[in-house]
Amino acid sequence: MRYRSLKIEKSYFNTGKEEFNWSYEKDGKKRKIKCYIVRRKISDIINTLIECRFTVKKIDEPKPDKRYLSKEDQSYGFQYSIIKMVPSTIIFKARKD
Repeated sequence: MRYRSLKIEKSYFNTGKEEFNWSYEKDGKKRKIKCYIVRRKISDIINTLIECRFTVKKIDEPKPDKRYLSKEDQSYGFQYSIIKMVPSTIIFKARKD
């Protein structure tokens, strides 16, 4: 089994809004879009749901779908080879009590 290394550049505990540029090609032209991502700790998300009287019904950490991410894709700064091993997304299904 072959393992890849994972380089951690930012602390998990540094939360807040971050701006980044997403580059892509369309109709033969390179385009760039200003995007934002909000980084939160899992405990902040769950505690906010509890404080707002939500009941968490399900938590999912989906694997990326190969149809949407090629091995060369660098969406949001994540390589497919990394996000197929470490999830980049977590989904909470919750209901208001």
